Amino acid sequence: MIKKLSIIITVLILVAIMCLSFFNFKNNNKVVMNPNEKLNESIKTSITKNDIIDFNKLTNFEWDRMYVITPYGNPEEFLKKNDVKWIQIDTSITMLDDINLIVFTNSGRIINYVNFKRKYGDFSISRSRAFGKNDAIFGVVKKNGWVYLIHK
Repeated sequence: MIKKLSIIITVLILVAIMCLSFFNFKNNNKVVMNPNEKLNESIKTSITKNDIIDFNKLTNFEWDRMYVITPYGNPEEFLKKNDVKWIQIDTSITMLDDINLIVFTNSGRIINYVNFKRKYGDFSISRSRAFGKNDAIFGVVKKNGWVYLIHK
């Protein structure tokens, strides 16, 4: 009787361990989209060389909306409100005030994004905002050691 009970308990423990391992594996293997570092460098270079940045001309991929999410913003909440299908992205925007998150979408799907350091160019917007492809044009204004990106 004790041997039978030991076997049942051992089997239950093994099943529990397998279930926990499966759920842990499933949660740890979410696909996380990484930021586009090449685009990040292109934006920085464009800011240093130009008075105007046209994101439509700066990008080499198809997109229809660009979202600028300000520091401490919740990208998942903001993008879902704008009918964008959320995927996990690698950003610290909710905890940091030294970056803006620039997200490019096409037909409601995230296709590219950049964690853009504000020291290279700070969007002069007070809250997160969306821009159309033909509307994502910003003037570059350098003042008091700071670079401002002013929507045109």
